[in-house]
Amino acid sequence: MQNWARILLLAFLASSCSHPQPAGKGIASDAPVRIQPAPVAQGRVPIAEGDRLELTIREDASLNAIYEVREGGHIMLGRLGRVQVSGLTLTEAETAIRKLLLSSQLTKATVMIDRVSRANRIDPRIEGDKVIVYLTGQVNRPGQHILTLPPGRGGSMGVYQAVLITGGFKEFPDLKKAYILRADESNRRFKIPANFKDIMDGAIPDIPVENGDVITIPDRKYF
Repeated sequence: MQNWARILLLAFLASSCSHPQPAGKGIASDAPVRIQPAPVAQGRVPIAEGDRLELTIREDASLNAIYEVREGGHIMLGRLGRVQVSGLTLTEAETAIRKLLLSSQLTKATVMIDRVSRANRIDPRIEGDKVIVYLTGQVNRPGQHILTLPPGRGGSMGVYQAVLITGGFKEFPDLKKAYILRADESNRRFKIPANFKDIMDGAIPDIPVENGDVITIPDRKYF
């Protein structure tokens, strides 16, 4: 009887081994786990001098071409002449060009811009002593500027100092209503008021500049 029982037990074990259990909950699998990388948002990096942009306008093919952003931050766009694009995102540049076309040449304008190539950019996380800023409005030298941070002061530079270094203000700036557009961790820009009049008078400290800042000096309004 013991021999028969042993034979039956061996037969049962052999049957169980010949039918492996499928991998399921609580059972490890040897298959590799593939993690898909998060998609990178396109078009959020500001346009800079040296970038090459492909412009497509459905309603006027004569303007369709690849344009290089020239020194000063502009492209030469046919009859429109110089169009300032440095510091803008691709979407912002599309909107700006669309408004120009609608105001002077077309009744309808569908504008699409793709960045063909990017200029060599200095990454201050690697260099450690430079920042890239963009100036617009009532300044003598609008566009992109690469600034060297002063040594011995914790590597800081104020926005007022940045404007002076790059050429200063034009004749009619509204120094009290200037502002800075600065990107947060999600690349969304937020507005920082900058009263340059108070900074110049020493009433408030200069605002430390950060890489990628867009410093805007509006026109002084007369009524």
